[in-house]
Amino acid sequence: HCPSPPHLYRCCSTTAPSSRELAWATDALGAGLGASSVAIWRAGGGTLAARGLLTPRAAASPAAAVVPGPLLQKCAGSAAGAPEYLPALQLLPGRVEFSYFPEATQALLLVPLGGRSGVVVLGADRKRAFGAEDVAWARAIAGRLGAALEGGDAAE
Repeated sequence: HCPSPPHLYRCCSTTAPSSRELAWATDALGAGLGASSVAIWRAGGGTLAARGLLTPRAAASPAAAVVPGPLLQKCAGSAAGAPEYLPALQLLPGRVEFSYFPEATQALLLVPLGGRSGVVVLGADRKRAFGAEDVAWARAIAGRLGAALEGGDAAE
């Protein structure tokens, strides 16, 4: 399956400040880390944002693109906020869980949202795409985004 052209989706039910943070976070993660695909998912809220390459099916219905499987749920429930890094995705049976990203996706980084039951999912089109500095940067952005979403929810 061919991926859709680069795509941007932001959930319309978030507050304006939260929407701005989602746009900033997806831009920073995509450009700063070289991720070809970015998705942000939150328990009870579904897919909050998606940017970059998605499968045609996910692009047609981005609000329902991310379906949480075992790896995503494990990351979301991480008490320590530890990310999950899958550096060579084609070798793992968990690949099917991330069917919203193109088949050419070679590596995944899952980072829990700070203070929230949610996850930032980053896909790259090359193996071992994310180094230690990339993981640290992604954790910082996810922490800021989680705090912003908490603040936005409190304002609603």
